[in-house]
Amino acid sequence: MSRPKKYTIWIIILLAIGAGVYYFFQSGKPKTSYVTERATRGSLAQTVSATGTLKAENRADLAFQGSGRLTEMLFEVGDSVKKGEKMAETDKGALYIQLNQARHDLEAQEQTLSHMKDNRDTYSKDQRDAQRAVIERYKEAVNLVLRQIYETRLYAPISGTVIRKNFNVGENVAPNQAVYEIAGVGGMEIEADVPESDIVKIMTGQRAIAAFDAFSAGEEFAAEVTKIDPASTATLDVVYYKVRLKLKDEDARLKIGMTADIDIRTAEKDGIVSVPLRAVKEEGDRKYVEIVKTAGEDQMTEKIYVETGLRGDDGLVEITSGLSGGEEVVTLIRNGE
Repeated sequence: MSRPKKYTIWIIILLAIGAGVYYFFQSGKPKTSYVTERATRGSLAQTVSATGTLKAENRADLAFQGSGRLTEMLFEVGDSVKKGEKMAETDKGALYIQLNQARHDLEAQEQTLSHMKDNRDTYSKDQRDAQRAVIERYKEAVNLVLRQIYETRLYAPISGTVIRKNFNVGENVAPNQAVYEIAGVGGMEIEADVPESDIVKIMTGQRAIAAFDAFSAGEEFAAEVTKIDPASTATLDVVYYKVRLKLKDEDARLKIGMTADIDIRTAEKDGIVSVPLRAVKEEGDRKYVEIVKTAGEDQMTEKIYVETGLRGDDGLVEITSGLSGGEEVVTLIRNGE
């Protein structure tokens, strides 16, 4: 074999060995793959979810100002009542005895003044004026007992329907304990507790969707936020604020006391670019996303600095600058064998 042919064979052998070694080490390197999602242009909404109870928009709780034993309960649940009708009464106890005594004492003081007027030479004007002041105090005592007697009766403050009766005749009630609850004539509203972490997003006039547990899935009712209580309530160390929502359309199937799941639309934007929030990373005080670039069979990423806006539902966030829509942004990097 000639010398040139030997060199050629050795060169081929060495190239084959080199290619094999290169392939071995290349195949042993971990391969990187990227999970991406497309930056989309469209609408983005932000909602606050809460659970509420359906109540009468116009309602009243009836309670006695004093304590006593119930002697009359004139209405049952479901009865209609008119404003001003007597609904319940408690025993008077010794109030009538106190009234008679107060009136007797007042009469005695008035007789004293009459005597002083008949004997003007004996009593001065100042003494007569002082007696008149005494009489006014005794009149106040009579009026006080009369008010206490009046307060042993409960009268309907509004016209409507009795939806709750909490006591029966013969039972004792304490001051400010609700004896009846009346649902007034008018619509119904949802009362919900919103935690303090979300209440700053809620404003009157915002739209909402309500779904009731009693109805089939997918059946929804439009509502609107009408009132936000300024004072908070605390339950198990969590601070809540009561929010009331008015139903747009009423349904005969709706009943007071039903439970509703509410989604309040707190913000909404159209024609914006959005990406999954997990695609946005931070570098100091700047934010960026990575988009996938393809070069032959290889994939690489490019860092794009962005600015974000509204955080929407489903883990999406608005991109106000840096992307135009359609880009494949990296949400997860996988290093495999």
